Amino acid sequence: MTKGIKWKRAAVLVMICTLFITACGDFDAKGYVQAYLDAMFQGETDALMAFEEGSKQSELKEEYEEYIATFAEGLTDGLDVSEGMQIKFNALCEEIFRSMRYHAESSEKVSGKEYKVVVEYEPSDVFVKWAEYLSENAIDINERAESGEYQGTEDEMLEQILLDISAESCELLDTARMDASYGEEEEMTFTVKKGKDGDFSLDDEEIGDFVTKIMRLDAIQG
Repeated sequence: MTKGIKWKRAAVLVMICTLFITACGDFDAKGYVQAYLDAMFQGETDALMAFEEGSKQSELKEEYEEYIATFAEGLTDGLDVSEGMQIKFNALCEEIFRSMRYHAESSEKVSGKEYKVVVEYEPSDVFVKWAEYLSENAIDINERAESGEYQGTEDEMLEQILLDISAESCELLDTARMDASYGEEEEMTFTVKKGKDGDFSLDDEEIGDFVTKIMRLDAIQG
């Protein structure tokens, strides 16, 4: 074998190795977004840990539980719910989150510090139905009040009405969960950026926007 052929073979091997290393070195933005959404909606944190070095599974689980609790508290804001009732709302919200349908479809590398990831999802009408059921329930409670179903002083009757509203709201949310259907598949593009610390992350506003879209929360927002 001549020196020229050896050199060419070496050059080809170097080029192949370089391409292989470069490809392997690319950040898996699609996998990261899928892992992030699975941790957020399903409470599955194993895949996300591979992307977030130094994170502990217990911490990620705690973040998930806190997010669900905060979301549930937003639904009961203004209602004088008991601790037990709030726990029921939390459990329902956890089930609703787990029922969401989505998947990271594709990713595009914009630069070494930025990726665009397309997520396909089917919006759920669970909260649209809940809002409808609550509206019908409000009429029913008003009719009960006018028919004299609630007895006692004005404060006592108000307390009874609020107890019924909180209890029945929880029941209606469970009914809406079971009656929920999904709309046609839609897309949303997420931006994944590398921060000064060298870690990639998602934009908080985009995450909030996605939650609103996939659950159609505009139906219950004033």
